[in-house]
Amino acid sequence: MKYDFVINHNFVHNHLELEKLNLVQIGRVFCNETFFCDNHYHVNWYELTIITDGEGVIYANNQPTPIKKGDIYFSCMFENHKIETSKENPLKYDFFSFHPTDKELAEHLQKFSNSANNLSSRVFSSEKISFLVNTAIHELTKDKDDFTLTAINSICLQILIYLIRVLNKVKPQSPNPNDKEILCFQIMEYITSNIYNIKKIGEISLQFGYSYNYLSSLFKKTTGNTVIEFYNRTRLNVSKGLIQETSLSLSKIAKKLNFSTVYSFSNSFKKQFGISPSNYKNSLKKQ
Repeated sequence: MKYDFVINHNFVHNHLELEKLNLVQIGRVFCNETFFCDNHYHVNWYELTIITDGEGVIYANNQPTPIKKGDIYFSCMFENHKIETSKENPLKYDFFSFHPTDKELAEHLQKFSNSANNLSSRVFSSEKISFLVNTAIHELTKDKDDFTLTAINSICLQILIYLIRVLNKVKPQSPNPNDKEILCFQIMEYITSNIYNIKKIGEISLQFGYSYNYLSSLFKKTTGNTVIEFYNRTRLNVSKGLIQETSLSLSKIAKKLNFSTVYSFSNSFKKQFGISPSNYKNSLKKQ
């Protein structure tokens, strides 16, 4: 067993709709030395991981960040996410996953996400947020009454407001990138944010006002990958998340992500992950 204790209020497949945000998941985990949280994909939600005891490592897109008691880690949308615990000092943590529905609040969070490439800037501390997440967990765990939904709505809105206040004070510590690096980051952000809307990758030339050949050459020199490689890898990572978190058929996922055919989608998925999407979907049912 990988947990000593766990509470999980899961609304991934049917979000709890609140004022200005939807609650996706909230809960508490006490790890033991065998704990592992497999790599999984955050489709369209943010997440706070509040470390209440112990120490470990959180990964975002395979990039590690050490965490310890008192830390809060902010995870962005459309990221692969994984948690490892110290065997000597196992983690205890609360988690709070949400999707902002208020435009102004969403813009604040997106602004920070755009500058959060320095992962250390995502770690902060806030007794208020820790207390409020703890309160929300207890509110959902106890016997429900006529005021439960109202209380949860109020608590979650406070969490979101305090989070934005904290993030507005965070100053990323990475050196100033040059203009070429900024442009490549903007390309990655545009592709990630518009993954469902891009019909052909050449469309980015219209968005940025440069020829596709120039952008592709610059992207390759700066990042080591071509634009099309990044685009396809992003599509496949999103498709994996959709298989995990939704009931969409493979043909609908292929169409949603603008693959030419479900056969093309299947071949690309297998090449990327070493397993066909249908076999991957069936493996999830057995877990």
